[in-house]
Amino acid sequence: MAAIQFIFILFLASCSSEIEIEYQLGAVNKLSPNSVIESHITTSYNINASQPDFEIIFSDQDNSDLSWDCEFDQVIDSQVSSGQDCSTLVAANFSSASGYFYWAPLPAANGNYEIKISFSYQGKEYAKLIQVNVNFPALNVDPMFANHPNWNDYVKWSDKTKEVFEQTDVSCDPSSDVGFLSCLHAGERKIFTIPWLKSCESLVVSDQLSAFRWKCIVSNDEVVIYSLGLQLHLGLSDLIEYDGGGGSYVFKDNKLRVFLDDDLYVESSLSKWWNNSIQEAPNSSLAVQTISDDASDIGRIFLIDGDHTGYGYEILDDKTALITFGASSVYKSVHTSICNSTDGTQTSPDKSCMAFGSGKNFLWLEGFYDNEGATSTILFAFHNTSFSTLRKIKNINIGSGGDSFFLGNSHSNRFINIKMRANGGGAASFYTADNTVSHFLFYDITFTNATSTTSTIGFDPEGSQHVLSKIKGSHVGARVGYHGAFNMAGLENIATNVLVHSSIGRGIFFNTTADESILAFVSVFNSQNAGVYLRNSSSKNLVHNILSVGNEYGIETHDSQIATDYILSDIAVFENQTAGLSLYLNNSILTGFLAVGNNAGTASVLDDCVLIGGTSPGIINGSCTDSGAHLSNTYTGQSSDATLITNKDITSAILGKVTITDSANTKDNNGLQTYDGDNDFFNFENWFRSLGKDGGAFPSVDNKGSCTSGDCRIWDFRLSSMDTYFLNRSDDGLNANEVFQANMTCPSAVHGNKTLTNSVASTPLTFLKNASEIFFDDIGNDNGLCESNEACIYHPNIGAYQGEGGLSEETCSFVDGTVSNVSMYAYKENGGM
Repeated sequence: MAAIQFIFILFLASCSSEIEIEYQLGAVNKLSPNSVIESHITTSYNINASQPDFEIIFSDQDNSDLSWDCEFDQVIDSQVSSGQDCSTLVAANFSSASGYFYWAPLPAANGNYEIKISFSYQGKEYAKLIQVNVNFPALNVDPMFANHPNWNDYVKWSDKTKEVFEQTDVSCDPSSDVGFLSCLHAGERKIFTIPWLKSCESLVVSDQLSAFRWKCIVSNDEVVIYSLGLQLHLGLSDLIEYDGGGGSYVFKDNKLRVFLDDDLYVESSLSKWWNNSIQEAPNSSLAVQTISDDASDIGRIFLIDGDHTGYGYEILDDKTALITFGASSVYKSVHTSICNSTDGTQTSPDKSCMAFGSGKNFLWLEGFYDNEGATSTILFAFHNTSFSTLRKIKNINIGSGGDSFFLGNSHSNRFINIKMRANGGGAASFYTADNTVSHFLFYDITFTNATSTTSTIGFDPEGSQHVLSKIKGSHVGARVGYHGAFNMAGLENIATNVLVHSSIGRGIFFNTTADESILAFVSVFNSQNAGVYLRNSSSKNLVHNILSVGNEYGIETHDSQIATDYILSDIAVFENQTAGLSLYLNNSILTGFLAVGNNAGTASVLDDCVLIGGTSPGIINGSCTDSGAHLSNTYTGQSSDATLITNKDITSAILGKVTITDSANTKDNNGLQTYDGDNDFFNFENWFRSLGKDGGAFPSVDNKGSCTSGDCRIWDFRLSSMDTYFLNRSDDGLNANEVFQANMTCPSAVHGNKTLTNSVASTPLTFLKNASEIFFDDIGNDNGLCESNEACIYHPNIGAYQGEGGLSEETCSFVDGTVSNVSMYAYKENGGM
């Protein structure tokens, strides 16, 4: 900071008064000779990137009682005759007591200014005029990685100890890079540097399109603003427009805007941020179209604009995007077998596919697709395809033998904001070819089935080391004995924040191949069969914070074959028709708390815990604990230590049936819509709303199963703000948790020693019981579990609902333990109304 110092020496006499002014630029350069003034003295000053601010200091050595004024205008004429008060000058500080003036002009205020600082004495004005030229350089939004500037470019993310923008600008290699966080989609990454600014405090960042999420940090003593990726509800199509003048599709112009509090501080120039070629997809109405390899035009984006029916597209070029464009655009299948679902080629076709391919990576698939209920129709069938993004997809009318997605021998793909609706027997909302796939990310997935069939497979992401979060499913048939509405299958998969309801069969199903996996923060309501089913041969799985209500069974195992080595933690089972727990387990434990109530229609614990068999199954038959008493926690011959809680009531815990019109739903009338096979299962005022049976007052047996005729009711599965049984009870299941307060000690429910560790042969995971990891923030491993050195969300409740209204701006003060160095946030509101 440079200082201009003026020393005023005041001589008082009977006949005269003078002001002697000595002015100094910076700390050392005195200008002489001294001047005696009675009017304006003028100096000039330049503000730019190397000198972004300045201050003026006056010293009244005689301590006279002077009153100072400050005015400015943007006309350099040595007059300041129509000046504005300096209090309106953004980012300026003026003292009327001392004349002190400081200004750090906003770069958005580039231009010429004249500032007059003055006081009057014995009828005369004594003033200093400062002519200021504010001339900050133009700043641009740049690609984070210069060698990978375009959409569908990927770079290695090899050094997690460095900031994401400090990674080497080296291309991703699917043959050696494995894991959806081992490479970055460079197309979504932009960077903007303010070299003269040293703090992110009070800065608010957005782009003109409101398309991206941004992060601000200080690196190497300068502010760096960079994009974390697209807003989660948006896709590539939101960045494109039709240029009527040019007759072509182009990227929308965009710019970054940085505000200091409410004032525009600086903005980039308006420009297009990518150079990919954008073109209409070739007409596929007569035959399948092949998108061939084109080394001269890498990264092509193909648009389907309008209502089209076609034979599909075989993609044979890396870095290709295929999207539908515009709200009214939809692509439909001609229902002719043109692809081989086992290898993604046209050889020996057995399915109708809308897009397919083999051996191609870095793809982007997006849009609205209609299978039209056709038999054996698949939306996308890809093999040996990695580091690809399937995003903002709506797929409806999946027919018998059809799927939304069919992938094999692939890894490290991302599925974000996917909505799927089946409409036929034997349909699969999602199905992977086999267990050859791994390291997928599934985030914000909604799936449903609009028919009464019991043979639908459901959402079935087979494979290993997947991460799944924000999963919602309903009305799925779920073949009895084989699948559930949502299936856990494969090794070391992690699923968090799951809501399943109104399944015709089972809700959540651990298949025989499900080993060493984690399921946490789950609500299951009104399934025709078990809420959670643990199939034989599955082993070493951890099931935590489960609210299972109004199903046939709360949690059930196979009645003659054994599952082994389960950890069941913080379990709540209520109003299930046959039993709360019905278990056939070996070497398993219950820990934390076990809350039970009114299972099989009785208040007795006799039907809360039914033991089918097994060695060290973890429960006592007919009583749960030795005594079955409220707050008991002894289990003779078992390793369990869960506290039994028997005094809860689920009746009014959730908001339940909606009786006023949901403004977001296209077919709702006062919470009802008549079943017609084309109901709106996707659009609601909040994520925890969905369609179900109407039936009697919750909980009632006739709430169970899918709505496939008559009037369907919108349900709201959020916990009520008035609930005192499940809301804010995650710590011990009984007493209210401590209040989350920003900058104060975190609630003891998220103390660093309140953890769980799963049973994994390779590297066990230790995580907080009552928090989940924040996704897409470039911190941690994005597996949904709150581990050391991560940013997390406090989970105060039992079940999937953990609050709403956006996250707190500030964290609480985390107390380290087994898990340490956590930045803990919480939702601003807890409990629906």
